[in-house]
Amino acid sequence: MAYQSSNCGYSCSAGSCGYSGLENAVASYNSNSSSYQQNSASDYMGDVSYMMAELANPQTIQFYDGSNDKKDIYQNAQYQIRKSVTRTYYSTPDSFLDPNRPKTVFVGDASEIKEFVEEAFMLTTEKPFPDDIRIAVVSEKQLQKIHKKIGGNWDPAIQGFAINRKKFGLISEIFVKKGELDKLMLTIGHELGHVLTKQLDNKINEEAKAFAFSLGWMKTIKQHNIANLATAIRIDRPAKNGVHNIALDFVLDLINKGREALDVYFDIIEGIIGVNSNA
Repeated sequence: MAYQSSNCGYSCSAGSCGYSGLENAVASYNSNSSSYQQNSASDYMGDVSYMMAELANPQTIQFYDGSNDKKDIYQNAQYQIRKSVTRTYYSTPDSFLDPNRPKTVFVGDASEIKEFVEEAFMLTTEKPFPDDIRIAVVSEKQLQKIHKKIGGNWDPAIQGFAINRKKFGLISEIFVKKGELDKLMLTIGHELGHVLTKQLDNKINEEAKAFAFSLGWMKTIKQHNIANLATAIRIDRPAKNGVHNIALDFVLDLINKGREALDVYFDIIEGIIGVNSNA
């Protein structure tokens, strides 16, 4: 597989990592964040509608810059939202879970995993959980309803999805389907890899970015036995899993050569490395 690469200036020692890119990604996060939505599904539907209304009205948006042409971004708010949606399918977490693992508890509300997610994020990034990301755990029916509301094509294989509003300066949202703890934790880790930074133009690099973060996330969960999931997770090259193969193979090849997963993640978002467009 062809890819572009250069030497990386990041360093990582056991239990402690120092990433210059990490400061840009999580510097403004608030340790007192209440980023977990515990309201009803109907409340969440209102939140989605409100955000869509904001996108349709540029005057209400908090922008990163004062560009005069920023209204052009919002000429088609629905289109912009659809472009910013990332999805996690059953195959993504299943590929990294031991098929013979003991059954984990069923999670029906985000508050039940809040502590685990915050612990995993802190140990992975050495930063508190972001205050511009919200997580909701919903039923499959609610997941489908919200997904359709943002104009997405529903697929029953979807385990969760996220709306990345980083480029708009708005709160990003992760929606995951109620289910077993191990699958939820891996799904959230993958979607966090998408929404922590602005979406990349190259779809394969965007997916590689998410895989790189999620592999670092899984390594943290396994090393620290967060939520007693150490034995459930297997971090090796999984069986082929469809459209994500190129992105995942790219990341795993670098990790197998000795790179740390988060080194790869930050090199991808900074454009230092990437999957060749002809790969």
